[in-house]
Amino acid sequence: MLFYLFICFTHAAITKKSLKDLYSKYLTIDFDVESGSASGLSKEKNNMFYQLVYQKGLNEQTITKDHTFLIWLQGGPGCSSQSAFFELIGPFRITKSDTDFTIEKKDNSWNDFASILFIDQPFETGFSQGEILINSTLQASTYFVEFMVEFFKVHPEFLLAKTYLTGFSYTGHFAPQFSSSLLNSDIKFNYQGIIIGNGLQSMLHQTSSISSFLYVNGYISDEFKQVIKKEEYQIQSMILKQQDKLAGSAFIQYQDKLETFAKTDLTNILLKQEQKRSNDWISFMNKYKDQFGIQNSITEVCNQQVKQQMESDFSFDLTKIIEDLLNKGTVLFYDGQMDASINYAGTQNWLSSLKSEQIYQWKAAQKSIFKTNGKTVGNFKKTEKFTMVTIYNAGHAAVFDQPQILYQMMKHHLNNDQYWS
Repeated sequence: MLFYLFICFTHAAITKKSLKDLYSKYLTIDFDVESGSASGLSKEKNNMFYQLVYQKGLNEQTITKDHTFLIWLQGGPGCSSQSAFFELIGPFRITKSDTDFTIEKKDNSWNDFASILFIDQPFETGFSQGEILINSTLQASTYFVEFMVEFFKVHPEFLLAKTYLTGFSYTGHFAPQFSSSLLNSDIKFNYQGIIIGNGLQSMLHQTSSISSFLYVNGYISDEFKQVIKKEEYQIQSMILKQQDKLAGSAFIQYQDKLETFAKTDLTNILLKQEQKRSNDWISFMNKYKDQFGIQNSITEVCNQQVKQQMESDFSFDLTKIIEDLLNKGTVLFYDGQMDASINYAGTQNWLSSLKSEQIYQWKAAQKSIFKTNGKTVGNFKKTEKFTMVTIYNAGHAAVFDQPQILYQMMKHHLNNDQYWS
């Protein structure tokens, strides 16, 4: 109750703006889009920016308990969720020309089947600003809950909708902790679960598989693997000794060393270097700051200062929280098969440490083939509460590498389909 009283006595408030007229300058749209900012979060100069897109055919008057509401939490930490809006799962693709911008509708937009909230968090991420430097997922969750209190005040219709927290990478930290914090607040909402791609849930259990993954796939020698294994053990020892800042810093150096030696992108071993993405959407948002209601401009998707500030949080273990969440909703994890940095073997190693009846049932289940258009695109194992999916020919950002497959995966999961073909 004290936690909730803290929220109530802050002076936060959301200012929202319709973006339908802005986007309609470039194309015809048949759904509502808005941006907004929650200002005054604990301090006057703290604010959290978002974009909200409604499911096609719906608006604030027509949302019911039968509709889906996704809260997208970009990883990093420190990367803007607006990159997911424009590059991954949102309805628009923006291209910059010499004189203006072109906006096209994208296929496989997730607002075909859900309304989606894209939040820039923690503070100083994307278009969110703050006087407070966040150093932990737990601390970030406090401000996230405060934000959601204000969001539900201006959008009470989403209290009814089936709510999932989703994203990839460091969302493995954010989504479980934020779900737990929301469920422990006084907010009464329709929680359904978490959906996480290649997520970092337990650095202790997930680190040890990276060198083995690269060795099995022919990127490093056995001799080098034995050398680098010592660094993996050192990182695990730091975690067990609660030397969290040292472990986080060592983990980054360890991954950099592996990537240099293996001469490949750890997030997708099919690529020699990280795949370039268009950031024309950044120029678009900077140009139309007044329409979006933002005060700052950005030049990069990710703020490295936020990531550095949270290095000691990398080793924060979400195992107990996820064990609890399995009793309160569904959990879906999916892994891009070609991601070495947070790979399937590491996730399996971590899952083996979970003490949950839901996981025991899942281990006994049969694996099934995932097909789209008659083609095998992955595999999955599913029980009532827990689903694990492997996506073929995809890396860390599977939703970028295989957008159509992830679109189908989401529809199958949200429909609770038993057969994915």
